[in-house]
Amino acid sequence: MKSKLHNQTSEEVINELNKCQDELMQSAQMLIENGHIKILNAPTLKQLRKMYGGDAWDTPLLTDDEVSLPWPKNKLPDLKTIHDIMSKAVDKGSYTMARPNLEEGVWGIATNLVQNLNDPKYVGEGGALHSIKSQALDQSAVFQSWDSDGMLGRSEMNLTALPAGDSNDLDYRDCWTLSTLLQGTMSWMIMAPTPENLELLRDKLQKDTNGEETNSWEYLEHMQGAVAFIQRPGQMVYIPPCCPYAMLTIETCVSAAYRMATAKKFSMSLQNIPLFMQRVLYDTSEVQEIKFTEKADKLQEALDAILTNSLPAYDAKNVIIQICRMWDDVKDDYRNLCEAIKDKDTSTAIQNRIKETFTRFLVAKGKKSAKCRLCGIAKKTFDRGYAEHFAGAHWNATPADGD
Repeated sequence: MKSKLHNQTSEEVINELNKCQDELMQSAQMLIENGHIKILNAPTLKQLRKMYGGDAWDTPLLTDDEVSLPWPKNKLPDLKTIHDIMSKAVDKGSYTMARPNLEEGVWGIATNLVQNLNDPKYVGEGGALHSIKSQALDQSAVFQSWDSDGMLGRSEMNLTALPAGDSNDLDYRDCWTLSTLLQGTMSWMIMAPTPENLELLRDKLQKDTNGEETNSWEYLEHMQGAVAFIQRPGQMVYIPPCCPYAMLTIETCVSAAYRMATAKKFSMSLQNIPLFMQRVLYDTSEVQEIKFTEKADKLQEALDAILTNSLPAYDAKNVIIQICRMWDDVKDDYRNLCEAIKDKDTSTAIQNRIKETFTRFLVAKGKKSAKCRLCGIAKKTFDRGYAEHFAGAHWNATPADGD
């Protein structure tokens, strides 16, 4: 998509990075200077579009268009509102913190960051606040609705606060991320959602989970299609699904972000279940149980909406074809996700719903052509019904070679 903000230069980005003289900024600057990371502008996006997926919306987008923003630029949540929301969240323990210095105490680090949000050069003690929600903030925002892409769901608005000179580790999401900067100056590095990039990210996450020391910038140096840009208050960045990303704070920053899942990009969620699971393994067992259950449940609900082609203003025909073609390649990953849920009653219930969803789909399609839409086998060649055929051929574990 065209944007008047897609006109940044490498000099502009490097000048901002130079305001923080530390190793993180120097690493980013080096990758920009040697051309490995390109700058977000129209020529760059045209060059990289195919790597990102091919469509105009498949590449990152930076905009300050009033239609896109959750609040008008002159009505962004002010510092007092942000401070009040974050103070209450910290007092209640309703937040997560990245890389806290445990010797200092998580609560103390969080409190100090909130109290110093008005200091653009506040460095902090090694932690950033994430996942802060506010019903009032949610109600005041205007969220986008992408019915033309097959809207599957939207998250709540999440506030994040990061001290100056900080970075988030390499990360990704399998849905759209729409992040508006409310305060500060931030630099983004976003990479293409190629299988090679995602495998590198998975390798890093696996080593992190195993307690091995990793360097995000060494991984980023091997990733393809990297673009960098500066984000300022009142600007929103769109991050497409499954794009690895990293961000650096030039000043103390506060951002408000929400996520959207669409049918158009649903196949990417199925393809990257192992990456999702690897990312969650870094969490506590209690959090793992919650996230595994939520993901398995949401995937089933999305499958049901897509396979019944019941999404408003969206014809899921092409996505249904994608799912049918790829199902046997992803079914083991999805089943492994379900089986990772420790509550076996919950796990079984979700798996039963998945089987019911596909059985209804196969029966409905079988009325037009008496064959399995997943494998093409004519119904007359298997004695059992579609329910047993799906469970045996398209859900249960694939036999290993020689079994």
